[in-house]
Amino acid sequence: CVNSGDFVQKLPDGRGWEYLLGTGVLVICLVVCLVGPQMFAKTTFIIFVLVMGVAAVTFVNFFVKKHHTVSVANSSYYYTGFSKATILENLKPNFTVDYTTG
Repeated sequence: CVNSGDFVQKLPDGRGWEYLLGTGVLVICLVVCLVGPQMFAKTTFIIFVLVMGVAAVTFVNFFVKKHHTVSVANSSYYYTGFSKATILENLKPNFTVDYTTG
């Protein structure tokens, strides 16, 4: 069984040793502080690249994907992709019952 304080009693005693051990602890803290921001910056950059990649694929898909039928909650909808006719039709009010309201 290890008693509390046994480790401290085995450390060298004296003013010079206290400065040396304190300097060692501060160097370890400095290394942690220097590595921390670099890791944070790298992780943030990776997340940024992933989000921009997904946004780019979604944007390109909007123009590339051809029209097709989409099934949602026992209903079928027609996906037209980028279409001037669809945009103009969507500007008009057309209040109907859909799969979320009824």
